[in-house]
Amino acid sequence: MKKIIPFLLALVATVFTACSSDDDNTFRVSFEQSSYSLQKGSIDVKLIAENAPAEATDIPVTFGGTAVKGVDYTVSAEKYTVGSAMTITVTAKNNFSEAKTITMSVNGVETGKNPIASIALAAQDKRLYSFKQKSYVLGDMVEVELDLLNIKDGTALVAENDIEVAVAADAKSTAVEGVNYEFVNKTAVIKKGESKCTFTIKALKKEDDKTSIVVAPQVTEAEGFVAGAFPVATVNMIGSYASDLLGTWVMNSMVTTKENFMSAWVCTEKDAEGWPTMNAEDTFTFSGDGSAEGYKLTTSLKSELKNYFQETSDFSIDKEVRSRFDMSGWITLQQLKLYNVNRYFSAKEMSDDKEAFIGVRNIKDEKTGETLLDVYIIDYYSKSFAYPLFVDFDMYAKNKPTANMGGMQINFTLKKKK
Repeated sequence: MKKIIPFLLALVATVFTACSSDDDNTFRVSFEQSSYSLQKGSIDVKLIAENAPAEATDIPVTFGGTAVKGVDYTVSAEKYTVGSAMTITVTAKNNFSEAKTITMSVNGVETGKNPIASIALAAQDKRLYSFKQKSYVLGDMVEVELDLLNIKDGTALVAENDIEVAVAADAKSTAVEGVNYEFVNKTAVIKKGESKCTFTIKALKKEDDKTSIVVAPQVTEAEGFVAGAFPVATVNMIGSYASDLLGTWVMNSMVTTKENFMSAWVCTEKDAEGWPTMNAEDTFTFSGDGSAEGYKLTTSLKSELKNYFQETSDFSIDKEVRSRFDMSGWITLQQLKLYNVNRYFSAKEMSDDKEAFIGVRNIKDEKTGETLLDVYIIDYYSKSFAYPLFVDFDMYAKNKPTANMGGMQINFTLKKKK
């Protein structure tokens, strides 16, 4: 009998304890998972409540680990609210150096199975930055484009979050900021889903020995940026897009060759017959001062350009025009209106309409530093080359200039006659 009594007492204690556990209404919380992984983008960290009170209850969160909040990652909230907001979104930001950790723990409440959530924050791939072009020309205003590229293959890298980038003038610049030019914006945002941003520079005062602006991004490798093909961009000030226009110019190069045209349009030699070719003896003289007598263009041509330009033509300086020459982007040209051309570009037939536009701009020869006149014939209706090719494909614009698009523009450069 004495042996049975202790056994019964132990059994009663066990039953009592079990019943007490079944009736436990303690409010406690637990993270849905104890561990997470994050490199790019975001993850949701959920908190599970047990025996939650009826009223809304705030539960503060402590963030720890080797990662720095606001630098390596951001969070959508600093607390959970029982009854409404039980998820906090953690977003990777700028971790490019090494793998780090984020820990999340709650305060002022009893915890259950997972009292801490640990997030393994992997290092992100670094990204290349490069200006779209090595050099730009500044007339009145110019846009300088900065691109974000994949470090592995150089393709466009789409930003997963907004990325703010700042630029400044490098010490190698000869032009003085605030005197010769100004930045319209020195910061720009590569927006989420995009891969580039632009900075605008406006000309102020042109001085002969202060014409170069070297634009440099203010980024570091620690921020995940690695220099690409054009880590800086040189902007050459010319005063206006065609400030150096008057005088006699001789042929320097034919940029859009017959071979280029045939390759672009996959056409025959017959289709290309009459396309202008290079002749070093071609000369163009621009004269006048904009007075009542206006401006005059006088030519001496031996190439097929003589089928378009006449020996003399009055011209006026028109507006600036944007033109897309190829897939590299848009350029700005000074549009000139000529009053005596053959729009048919033909040696056999003269057009009744003799007014047409050409685009010009000054550029620098990258090898010699010499100022060139970059000329674009952007307004014609050929009855020699590409006839009836351009007509059949309905390529001509309805309004002038009729041929201001890549594959139709005729581009050549001139250099000042010495």
